[in-house]
Amino acid sequence: MQSTDASRIELKKAKLAIDGMLGAASMEIYEECWKEYLRRIERAWNKTSNHYGKSPKWDSWQGRIVKKRREDSLLVYLVNARGADEHSVSEIVARQPGGIGINPAFGTEIRNLRIQSANGVFDIQSDTPLKIDFLPGKVSLLPVTNRGRTYPVPTSHLGKVIDSSNVVDVATLGLCFYEDVLSQAEAYSVK
Repeated sequence: MQSTDASRIELKKAKLAIDGMLGAASMEIYEECWKEYLRRIERAWNKTSNHYGKSPKWDSWQGRIVKKRREDSLLVYLVNARGADEHSVSEIVARQPGGIGINPAFGTEIRNLRIQSANGVFDIQSDTPLKIDFLPGKVSLLPVTNRGRTYPVPTSHLGKVIDSSNVVDVATLGLCFYEDVLSQAEAYSVK
């Protein structure tokens, strides 16, 4: 059996979606890149399974991968987050707006404060030093409901605890898993 480029192309597009999250100019763009990632990662698996499934020895080999996709917290979440996005109106991420933190010293008087978000103007006048923190907005994962069953945000992957508060890290772990699966499938099936 020969290898196929179709799966690798989908994995490259999933990586581009991760890159899109890293460079997103808004939470809306970030969310769309996450959803694109979910579609591409699942398509990569489907194309791998479809292509190599033509081999009579595929079923026995893929069994352990299918088992991981049913049992691993991260993989189960990725499959079902894509399903929830495609087949329901449920939100799969939460958007937490950013803000500004102004930490004046005790007894500080702020004479003038002007914030215009349309053109990025932030003007503050005070006789004493102020600590100003700009807090970025954040997109976080939500539990997803797919086909009547709710799946929690993942807490582990392949037996290791993960921090699912960083969506890019979650996506990268999934991408690495499927890149490895494709490499193994090629090594097993391609002669």
